[in-house]
Amino acid sequence: MTGLEAYGLAADALLALAFWFVRGAARFAACGAAIVAACAGGAFAASAGRLDEWALMTAGLLATALGLLILRVMLVRSVSLHLLGRAGGLHDADYAGDIQRRLLDLQSGGMVRRGLDERFALTSAGRATAALLAVLYAVLRLDR
Repeated sequence: MTGLEAYGLAADALLALAFWFVRGAARFAACGAAIVAACAGGAFAASAGRLDEWALMTAGLLATALGLLILRVMLVRSVSLHLLGRAGGLHDADYAGDIQRRLLDLQSGGMVRRGLDERFALTSAGRATAALLAVLYAVLRLDR
């Protein structure tokens, strides 16, 4: 095993540990960035002129960290998981309040807006995101 491979494996292990133990999305993003930066820096010194392999490893580490960050956000914000937990008796049932909070989160992110009738509707950014996700779901066959 080369030094470059050892840094890559160590970074993957550290990212997995950080995903397990660091709960907040912002904290995980900071921790993941620090892990990738430290391991990429150490691997650069150990790469012995193999810049293409170092760049590929660094891109892979960044993709891993970003994928885990997306997963962390999905787990934290998942309405379905919260509703299932409540339905299973793990929390007090406040479905309407939970959904209302999620809609307000989407509103603060510019994905939905409230109309004059107080109903929520997608903004142009929300529609574009929904269209992009629909295409990705179809291409990746996630809709089956």
